[in-house]
Amino acid sequence: MFTAKWIEPGQDLTDALTVREQVFVREQHFCDPDRDAHDATARHVVVYQDDNPTNPGTGTPVATGRIFLLPDNAAKLGRFAVLADYRGRGYGDLVIKMLLRAGLDAGREKFYITAQLDKVGFYARYGFVHAGETWFMEEHAPHVEMAAAAERVRFPSQCK
Repeated sequence: MFTAKWIEPGQDLTDALTVREQVFVREQHFCDPDRDAHDATARHVVVYQDDNPTNPGTGTPVATGRIFLLPDNAAKLGRFAVLADYRGRGYGDLVIKMLLRAGLDAGREKFYITAQLDKVGFYARYGFVHAGETWFMEEHAPHVEMAAAAERVRFPSQCK
């Protein structure tokens, strides 16, 4: 069983940061501690593997992502991370769907994401397309800018 919770601006980010550190720093060996000024103003989603079904949302944090609003009625999604042992269970799918739905509900007309090159196919399933001409290196991992207009956002029913 799992639970997904919103962490609103100003609330404790410990669970989101724990997942991000495990994935980006320990697993992928990024040097950056993965914190920036947007953390304070973004809405974050954390998915928990509930160890105690009678107390949902208090189990192990296993996935996270965030959304923050941009000028011109746009939003930026990012900091998607799912712990290695929990991949392939639909947690990443849940996180991106919750973030996109929040952006659409807030009236955002365009969404942006900076994707690791090997994750482009995942984001394309939700309507994202390449927004930059070329890929670029962020630390040691190739990335690409992607965008999705609100009318192109998709919510596929199956997790892959």
